[in-house]
Amino acid sequence: MSAALAFSGLSPARAAWQSYANTMRWWSWCLIALLLLGVPALGLFQSLDFAFGIFVGITPICALALWGQLVANTLHQNHPTLARLVPHQPRRLRMNLVLIFLAAAGAAQWLAQFTPIQSAGVWIALSLIFVAAAIRQPLLWSTTAVMGFAPLVPNYLPAPAWQAIVHAFAALNTTIGFLCLLAAGSGFLASLVHDGGTAHRAFYDRLQKRRRDLKSAMEGDAVQSGSGWFWTCSQSGYRKAFDKLLARAADGRAGFGREMLALGPQAHLTATAMGLIVLFVIMTIVLSFLWMGGVFDHPQAGAGVANSMFGLLGTLMGGISQLHGSIVRRHQEECLVALLPGVPRGQAFNRQLGRALMRHFFLLWGGGSLLMGLALCWIPGTSSAILAFPVVLVGGGLVLLRDWSRAGPFKGWLAVLFYLPLALAAAGSRVALEESWLGTGSFLALAALILAPLYVWRWRVMMRAPMAWPAARR
Repeated sequence: MSAALAFSGLSPARAAWQSYANTMRWWSWCLIALLLLGVPALGLFQSLDFAFGIFVGITPICALALWGQLVANTLHQNHPTLARLVPHQPRRLRMNLVLIFLAAAGAAQWLAQFTPIQSAGVWIALSLIFVAAAIRQPLLWSTTAVMGFAPLVPNYLPAPAWQAIVHAFAALNTTIGFLCLLAAGSGFLASLVHDGGTAHRAFYDRLQKRRRDLKSAMEGDAVQSGSGWFWTCSQSGYRKAFDKLLARAADGRAGFGREMLALGPQAHLTATAMGLIVLFVIMTIVLSFLWMGGVFDHPQAGAGVANSMFGLLGTLMGGISQLHGSIVRRHQEECLVALLPGVPRGQAFNRQLGRALMRHFFLLWGGGSLLMGLALCWIPGTSSAILAFPVVLVGGGLVLLRDWSRAGPFKGWLAVLFYLPLALAAAGSRVALEESWLGTGSFLALAALILAPLYVWRWRVMMRAPMAWPAARR
């Protein structure tokens, strides 16, 4: 409640902005300015219209990100106790969401007359409603995975159903339809804010638990409140490895496994491996539906399925983020393990830690790439993604080769920027291969020329650094 209480005296919009600004640094603002102004400025080398098109494309994405922050912060401010004690707090929160929604959708509808997209207002309004709903129910984000198959809908949806969608969207583009959409969206946003009570407290507790678990996972702390089959399976590997290590330690053959197990269950191989297996199962189900629908050979099917490689990127880098956070934050466990006999010191420790981290990363990388390759190789048009993403993802291991004695947790924008370079490089490589700008041999040679020196450099940095774990340096 303390965070919500700290901003309870401010207006909802100002409180949300202040909460967001507190997580930002000067270079974060520079990055946003570069994204909004610098990237479109590069388009001026092509033409003014091209630069304006880039700006028009980037601005809504940034606006939706800010809207998501606003909705999340509003739900955080809507504490069940404050909803009862602070005068008119629920009404102010509702008005804040609704007015910003109406202003954004109305501005987009007015600006649409100056762009080729005449229905921009409708799209923005629907996007704002979807983002708010997904913040409320995170499982809705999974529906974005099917957006790559949108061009298939007109050809394979029954004609009456498609005509109904076309007529409904045409109705929304009329003045009355747009006003009805705004009214429905306003009502939905107002319903997100509760007035206190038992149901409100239960929902707020679930929301805060989800926030704490996500933060704990990102920062390397153990999440103690997990349940269900996924949690059980992801933890079983750690427990079995722990039992096996105890048996080996009794014979004096513990090796470096003690040090790695000290990082906790969320940093173990099986935690990320379960995510990769779930991703593979989802892709198998999607491919089964494509096969039953008779669109297995459609070019757009390949393009849509290939986008699932971003899931491989997110799962692997999420595992690296948890491993990074565990090393940075679990100092108490590291201190205890460092006192055990046989633990190496200095550069010898860094060398063994580096080897263990690389083994951890490349086992997950190889397994994930193999699973996704097996799932996608049957679909035409996916070969470029199958090659580009795994090769670029080799660079993800560079994050683990560093001076751990001075490493800090990922905070604020760093949690997002962690993924951005690899995502952009993978997407660019995929396009270069699809458009034949690079051949397979040229691409692999270029990747080797870039990645090999980087790995040599980062390995030397880690070997020259002080011992990674602080306790053994004393």
